[in-house]
Amino acid sequence: MGMNEALTLCTPSTDFVRLRLDVGNFIKALPFEQTVRAMKSMISGACIIRGATLSEEATLLTAQALADILTEEYPTLTIAEIGKAIKRGSYGAYGEVYGVNAASLFGMVRGYIESEEKAALTKRVIEARIENERQNARDTEEFMRQHPGYKPTTL
Repeated sequence: MGMNEALTLCTPSTDFVRLRLDVGNFIKALPFEQTVRAMKSMISGACIIRGATLSEEATLLTAQALADILTEEYPTLTIAEIGKAIKRGSYGAYGEVYGVNAASLFGMVRGYIESEEKAALTKRVIEARIENERQNARDTEEFMRQHPGYKPTTL
């Protein structure tokens, strides 16, 4: 399990237990300002790695542009995933880097998305969700066997 994944046992008011996979906070769910602050920090890290300098204003504008395009194009990425992509991308893991700007940073994230690592994480998430659904079905069947007269209510 990665650091953004957590298996959590939840006990609802019924007798059975549900398993869910929490993959962190997707950027689409975060306030835009929070995403921009995180992007500024990542941009500063990329500048250090690449030996580049950006003014505070340029860093802010780049962070806003990056947060905007990532929220639009990849709304289910987490801040941690974006940070990993930019750090590795700054070292050239996803190809040649041409400066620290919104386009090159977006390219780093796209490189991460297309990498095997992201594919493996996505596969694990899907497999966990499928297993979760199977377990919920088994738990529901067991609950219904133990409580044959139970009638679910709707709100």
